[in-house]
Amino acid sequence: MESENSTVDGISPIPTVNVNEAIQDRLKRFILEQRLGAGSRLPPEGRLSQSLGVSRPALREALRALEALGTVESRVGSGWYVREFSFDSITRGLAYDIELNHYSFVHLSQLRVGLECGFIDDTVRHLTPEVVEKLQDAVEVMEQAASDGDGYLYTEKDHYFHRTLFSGVKNPLLDSLMEVFWTLYDYLCPEATPAPGLEADARRHRLILDAVMAGNVDLARQRLRESDESSPYNVLEPKDAGDR
Repeated sequence: MESENSTVDGISPIPTVNVNEAIQDRLKRFILEQRLGAGSRLPPEGRLSQSLGVSRPALREALRALEALGTVESRVGSGWYVREFSFDSITRGLAYDIELNHYSFVHLSQLRVGLECGFIDDTVRHLTPEVVEKLQDAVEVMEQAASDGDGYLYTEKDHYFHRTLFSGVKNPLLDSLMEVFWTLYDYLCPEATPAPGLEADARRHRLILDAVMAGNVDLARQRLRESDESSPYNVLEPKDAGDR
């Protein structure tokens, strides 16, 4: 005889609803449907909680979660506003994930170079004399810094070289994504100054520039990959790696 509390075949349990996530989803959908841009003020908490059918503490908790994600921001004495999009929260999350899972410069560089290789044809098409001059100056400083063993200056100009190389690409998200990568590099190894190998690395950057100036997309893509595979920074461990 079946127990009164036994399950019924063919009927699955109703999934538990995460109220916090549900409120977040409703608020994000409201922002999109109302076409609220950065700086737009949300309705007062009282009206929002009543419209959503939730308590104000529950609403406030969801708003705080959206604030942590960079979707909205609280202004003291004024209320909640739609925040201008930023990769800051994503960068912080990635930095934590990289440290937690022991990812290295190699993994990070593979993603960055894959992105660069995908856009190098746009770079070649939109190359200007002004950009070429900036890249040439950057390589010259890198070569001198490598000769002097100045890893700090070298790293600074290395980042500048790659930012400038793709500055002509007409994709606003690319600059932001590239900035995420460089911010993560600086965060993970703020004191990384691997003098050995910098002179060879500087030569590889000059070869990248030569290929770009020659308009040879395939060669430029190949040299980007070669530069990453031989980068002296790939041997570095993220900060505090020895304490893990």
